[in-house]
Amino acid sequence: MKNILKKIPVLLLCFFVIIPINAEKSEREKRLEILDYGLDTEIISLLDTLEEEKNTEYNDEIKQVFDSSRNIEIKNRILDFFGSVSSDLVKDFAISVIDDPYDYRQSTIDAAYSYVKSLKIQEAAPLLRKLLDTENQEYQKKSISLLGEIGGPDDAAYLADYLSRSIDEGTRQEIVIALGKLQAVDTWQTLSDIVADEDENTFTRMYAAEAIGKMNKSESVPVLAEAFLSENPNLRQYAVKGLSYYNTPEAVNVILQGFRDSYYKVRIESAEAVKKQKIEEGIPFLIYRASNDPETVVKTSAFRCLTVFSGNTEVSDFFKESFLNEKNSDTIRIEAARGIIESDFSGSFSVVETWILENLGNSRFIKLIYEFTKLFSKKESTALEPLCKAYAESKDVILQNFAMEMYTVNKFASVQPQIEVFAKNDQNPSLQKKAKKALGIED
Repeated sequence: MKNILKKIPVLLLCFFVIIPINAEKSEREKRLEILDYGLDTEIISLLDTLEEEKNTEYNDEIKQVFDSSRNIEIKNRILDFFGSVSSDLVKDFAISVIDDPYDYRQSTIDAAYSYVKSLKIQEAAPLLRKLLDTENQEYQKKSISLLGEIGGPDDAAYLADYLSRSIDEGTRQEIVIALGKLQAVDTWQTLSDIVADEDENTFTRMYAAEAIGKMNKSESVPVLAEAFLSENPNLRQYAVKGLSYYNTPEAVNVILQGFRDSYYKVRIESAEAVKKQKIEEGIPFLIYRASNDPETVVKTSAFRCLTVFSGNTEVSDFFKESFLNEKNSDTIRIEAARGIIESDFSGSFSVVETWILENLGNSRFIKLIYEFTKLFSKKESTALEPLCKAYAESKDVILQNFAMEMYTVNKFASVQPQIEVFAKNDQNPSLQKKAKKALGIED
């Protein structure tokens, strides 16, 4: 009897230990329960999470939900999810929607088109061509656009033939854009004639200019250079956009001339072209625009386009000077910091680090420091250790959260003691949870 009584506490202890373990469900079990029994909002939220994780572990179960659900929002979201992870599990359904869209809601049609585009399902092309012959302009335009993404030579020929028909201007423009995406060089002459024809619709000429640019035919350059002389600023913009596919002397000359254009969108297009082709002759133009352009959007574009010239001393010096110049607006200083981080982190980040450490206690600059930190807090680099430590030891909750982001990526040994303090702090549950996760501590 005594032996039995002695065993009772042990049995009770086992009972109380085992029950919580068995009661605790794994993350997978929780997710499967949501897919089996969850509300539409719960399922959609889970799909958002899985998409962010790029997680395909539950694809078969999600397909079962798709097949059994009558909820249109769920089915559409699953189409989007499978498109994002390049799964062909709902390919047959998407093709059936395009084959006969009339019994489906517009949201489902849009989701099916988006899915076919994501997976580039060429089996849908004949069905799309068939929809061009319907009287529904919405289907026509969507089908033309999708053919531009997934089509082949036969589809390009079909669209070119369609262009010669008596159709509305909006449809013509969609076809011109699609032919450019398909790089249908057999249609180059037709499109270049449209660019040169001053009696043509301006928007059609604009899209044709970009289309012949995408075809990478050297013959496009003089046509686009001529179009740049137009009095219409939108056509000049698209002439530069078309020329951005070339780095010949004539093309570069026109691109650089675009920096002097009175229309701000032309200047932005020139900046993007210099970035795309990495035209070093364009660096002084970009620096001038970043410093002096009357439009903030052009200044921002110029700063961001300069980041492709990694290791260029002139560019690095400009970023550092712009960052340190307190007369510059916060917007400009943030762009300068972005430039340093993206193009010369190893060589110039110490400038950003030093300034932040010197001004960490200055309330005047704290919001600016937050904005600077957003640019690098998730970056993997040993150079961030001093800032991570300073932020972790700060009383500022936002800085502490930034420290958590840096520690999570880099696991700095010198910062770990403070992270352990966060993990024990019940006063800030959000930070505590992040700290525990970073340290591998289970709740």
